[in-house]
Amino acid sequence: MLVCFRAENFRSIFEPIELNLRPAPRLRNHKSHVLNPIKDNKDLKVLKTSLIYGANASGKSNIVKAIDFLQQLVISSKASDEKIEYSPFKVTKSPKESSSFYIEFTIQDYHLALTLKLNSERVEYEKLVSFDKSKEKLIYERKITRDFHEFKSDVLKSKSEIDFITGLSKYSPSNSSFIGVISQNEKVQHDLPNSFGPYIRAAFVYLKFCLIVVFPQSRYGGLNDDVLDGTINAYGNNIKEFDTGIDSIHVEKIELSTFSTSLINRIKSDIAKHDQSVKFSHNSKEYTASNQNGEIEIHEVIFKHKDADGNQFEFTTTDESDGTVRLLDLIPVLTCSEDLKDSEKATFIVDEFDRSLHPNLSRLFFEKFLSLDTHAGQLIVTTHQAELLDLDLLRRDEIWFAQKEWDHTTSLYSLNEYGTRHDKDIRKAYLDGLFGAIPMTKG
Repeated sequence: MLVCFRAENFRSIFEPIELNLRPAPRLRNHKSHVLNPIKDNKDLKVLKTSLIYGANASGKSNIVKAIDFLQQLVISSKASDEKIEYSPFKVTKSPKESSSFYIEFTIQDYHLALTLKLNSERVEYEKLVSFDKSKEKLIYERKITRDFHEFKSDVLKSKSEIDFITGLSKYSPSNSSFIGVISQNEKVQHDLPNSFGPYIRAAFVYLKFCLIVVFPQSRYGGLNDDVLDGTINAYGNNIKEFDTGIDSIHVEKIELSTFSTSLINRIKSDIAKHDQSVKFSHNSKEYTASNQNGEIEIHEVIFKHKDADGNQFEFTTTDESDGTVRLLDLIPVLTCSEDLKDSEKATFIVDEFDRSLHPNLSRLFFEKFLSLDTHAGQLIVTTHQAELLDLDLLRRDEIWFAQKEWDHTTSLYSLNEYGTRHDKDIRKAYLDGLFGAIPMTKG
């Protein structure tokens, strides 16, 4: 689960910003929103949700993009001569030479933090630490310039272990994260020392599989796997509560002969490239393709509606409304959270959560998510939905504001910094401009 994220010099973020999901120590309301992600560490607590508000162009989406950038840097492969897609803050006469990112998270019994500092040429600095309650352990620290390489670790003991991992670090591409490089090489993974490998694997698994970022125009890729393992059939129970007209959800296997050979070959290439199932469109329909024991299988999701007489009619994804499709992207948050084990708690980050959703449905969604027991994962969203600004629904430390400052930079701060009364109408106060993060219109 996500504990804290920081970014500096990325898009509209110039000075460091921090999204901290640790609960404020003095807040006592909505205790069920506070989770203990590691059973044996009762001192570590995180919040189930965070909502980020802000005017258009305030930079709230850039916070999500910063998280996505860090994730992709770690889990994606790069050619050794490929540039890093570096996006520093541009509106300044005194630009910074590099961007910095910090992500602190938990997975299983691991409490880890990864720091990256980079420019378009290389990852200049990378550090992974593990926290055991109050004690910090350096898993590795890697510093790189054009002519210099330094590697440190507190967990590697023997000279052979130190030489092996230091050599891997020295000869790994400088434009990639060290975690990503060694996690995507099966032979290297097999040879990692037991004192080192589990930390690397845990960090990579969280960043690749447990951190799920959904943008307004993108689709939640996890639906692909949900189609294959049957989880998607459980979505019907949740989707009915949102008045979509969908009675049930089914999956149909499609014959490969339906598609051209060139399309099948492209799909095979995409599956191999991403090492997972993929979604694609063909003739205005959406399909999921996967590799099942060396054979390509293609499935289509079918939504069944009933008329007043009980007759069933089949719809495809493209037949449904934008609002329904958006809900289908979000429903896995509820379904997965209900089924997750303690060791697999995911962090869903949704940009423009309220896109195409009626305010009442947005609130219902949060009510359902927050009512789930402590097995639930996390949900972090950006939104304009003022109807959710209600202290009967949320804690003060779960509400954040992204503000566009006079110098075009983005700042981020919590409602808890204002110390508002528990009975205050924070929706009205926000729309009246008390907390900033609203459009400054002329007239």
